[in-house]
Amino acid sequence: MTWLYSSAVFLSAFLLFALQPAVGHLLLPWFGGAPAVWTVCMLFFQAFLLLGYLYAHLLVSRLSPRAQALVHLTVLGAGLAALLWAGLSYGAPLRPPPSLQPRGGGQPTFEVLAALAAACGLPYFGLSANGPLLQAWFARANPGKPPYRLYALSNAGSFLALIAYPFAIDPLLSVRAQGWGMLSLFALFAGAAAVLGQGASRSQPLQLQVPAPNPSSAFPADPGAFGRALWLALPATSSALLLAVSSQMTEEVTAVPFLWVLPLALYLASFILTFESERWYRRGVFAVLFAGSGVAVSVLHFLGNHRGLSWQLIPLPALLFAGAMLCHGELARLRPPASGLTGFYLRLSLGSAAGAALVALAAPRLLTTYLEVPIAVSVCWALLWLAMAREKDSALRRYRSVRTAVPALVGALLVMLWSAYTDGPDHTLLVRRGFFGVLRVVQIDPGSPEEAVALIHGQTTHGMQFQAEKLRSQPTTYYGASSGVGHAILEHPRRQAGQPMKVGVVGLGAGTLGGWALPGDQYRFYEIDPLVVDLAKGEGGYFSFLSGCQGQVEVVLGDGRVALESELAQPQGFDVLALDAFSSDAIPAHLLTKEALEIYLRHLRDADSVLAIHVSNRLLDLSPVVARLARELGLKVSRFKATKTKKTIKLAGELPSDWMLLARARVPEGEVPEPSALTPLWTDDHVDLLSALR
Repeated sequence: MTWLYSSAVFLSAFLLFALQPAVGHLLLPWFGGAPAVWTVCMLFFQAFLLLGYLYAHLLVSRLSPRAQALVHLTVLGAGLAALLWAGLSYGAPLRPPPSLQPRGGGQPTFEVLAALAAACGLPYFGLSANGPLLQAWFARANPGKPPYRLYALSNAGSFLALIAYPFAIDPLLSVRAQGWGMLSLFALFAGAAAVLGQGASRSQPLQLQVPAPNPSSAFPADPGAFGRALWLALPATSSALLLAVSSQMTEEVTAVPFLWVLPLALYLASFILTFESERWYRRGVFAVLFAGSGVAVSVLHFLGNHRGLSWQLIPLPALLFAGAMLCHGELARLRPPASGLTGFYLRLSLGSAAGAALVALAAPRLLTTYLEVPIAVSVCWALLWLAMAREKDSALRRYRSVRTAVPALVGALLVMLWSAYTDGPDHTLLVRRGFFGVLRVVQIDPGSPEEAVALIHGQTTHGMQFQAEKLRSQPTTYYGASSGVGHAILEHPRRQAGQPMKVGVVGLGAGTLGGWALPGDQYRFYEIDPLVVDLAKGEGGYFSFLSGCQGQVEVVLGDGRVALESELAQPQGFDVLALDAFSSDAIPAHLLTKEALEIYLRHLRDADSVLAIHVSNRLLDLSPVVARLARELGLKVSRFKATKTKKTIKLAGELPSDWMLLARARVPEGEVPEPSALTPLWTDDHVDLLSALR
């Protein structure tokens, strides 16, 4: 039966971690494509993993083998029924009820958690308990055989799922096919669990197994109170570092499944290596790697995120992997005998969930900027220091030079890292942090005739306004007269004829496009971030494009696509509809699918109405994607790339921009892009962001 245990553990772990990116990918469009959605998803998965481990611990410690099997098979049956119900009711398993789709903005942390619970709560809970529960059943059925190899096999299954999802599952299967495929695998696993449960119910009670002393271990079989405290602290730190690195990568690169699973795969790889065998963990080697990658992250942060994708995908993952190896390597040295494994896993899971909660719930409310990485790194060094100091033969006890030099070196590294994360732009006037990221209001050229204030999200400018009265209403940055959206508005037939226009804008920023409004015009902005709305409406007195607008202004709080879809019963009749949500690196891809453009087209007034799409982006080339969509929908398309000199930027306040203009009849004359035959068509079922990476 060993092969069946191995197969069941592997399949369960594969499903457990294939579900994570699948459900996260499905929910991302509901909440504006924000990178924080994945952070909240990770909190949910860690919390349910904790519940699963607690459930497994209670089953093993409180119930007879027969009762354990009966209860667990009932839970698995309920999870299977929930997946089948969702598939029959909503078109595919793993889909949450449409009634949970948010309509407004705000801080949707608990809305994300509710949608996740409805989409996969029951099956994920059943799967999360299988690791420790099946190991306990294996130890009961095979006295004397160590069960921890099954834990390494479990992590291997999880690792394979994370690698397979972005490179095989997501590119090859639609969302619907993914759901039905996972339901089928879940049913297969449930059958295997039924066979194993029947066998475990006939086995003898689990006996205490005391391992032989391991001279390389830092602690004896019973680690004591300090060791049990480390069972919580070490996984909490590695989990916090995982979420911190994932959040920073998706904020500064883009929110795609590949960048979700890369950190998680490295995190799991550290579990596989450290729990498979002690020979993989060398404290000194990974401490040096941790220090070196910390220096690289600091330097990269000082330089900014303008160095290309490869610079983003090396230092941070290396920092995470080295830190996770340190935490999990020390944790593996504290493993109890087989009889205590469910309690060990319970504490491990509790620590992981606590670390996730600190990053996903506490940090956005307590910190004004992203400091999770330096905090997690600092705690990791402190725990490593405590573990080393406790060892009887530690170099910290034997060599005075080590006791002096190592803390000094680590302290210098931490000072460098903290400085990189806390040194903001000069003349920062305001810093606000919310669910959708960190906003800064920065003063530019103070005291000069071109003095201005800019709104910056992460490291992307989202609007700038001159302070001189005669320049205050002048559209700047990506929205000047030479920009694509400037051409769309100024050359529109209604503008040329002196008739009032109706303009829609998805993405408010500082409200800069309101500067183009004339008396009688209507401008309707859609914005998901309430902090952006407050600043654009004049909070703090920094921006006045909306309050000083000559036309009528409306602001709709919520995801632009969701709001426009809800308004289809009474189309808006826009002359120009501008999509300005793609200049940040973490783009909301659901706004740029074939189904999304079909919604936008229904809101245009006539054949002369223009859909203007802002595709400026450091890391993604979206112009072939838009050209492919235009050809699919039979639209005219032109491209406007505005390149500015430093002198022009200073005097006119314009920045280089890249706009695509689409219309049924005519578009302003610009570059005519030809879509590549290899460019995939983006749909709600499949968005290939990897193909758009520069």
